Amino acid sequence: MIYKIEIDISRMLPLLKKLGIHRYKQESTHIFVQADDPDEACFISLAKLAQQMLEENNTAAVKDTIKDLRYMVRVVRLRRIGPRIS
Repeated sequence: MIYKIEIDISRMLPLLKKLGIHRYKQESTHIFVQADDPDEACFISLAKLAQQMLEENNTAAVKDTIKDLRYMVRVVRLRRIGPRIS
């Protein structure tokens, strides 16, 4: 299945700006993932968010922040979009 996950990053926005990550301007972001179940979709979406942060600024400070990422953000909404793409 394909899932659309809305992640609340409002508590993390000031820190992202200090770290030089300017990709995220709003308090929430949407990530699309392909997964077998909702739990896996949440796990993959957080990994994808961490990867996007590293792509923009790959520094030691960002890597330390990513270790605590799951405590700083929260999954607000998860929607199943459609069937799996083969």
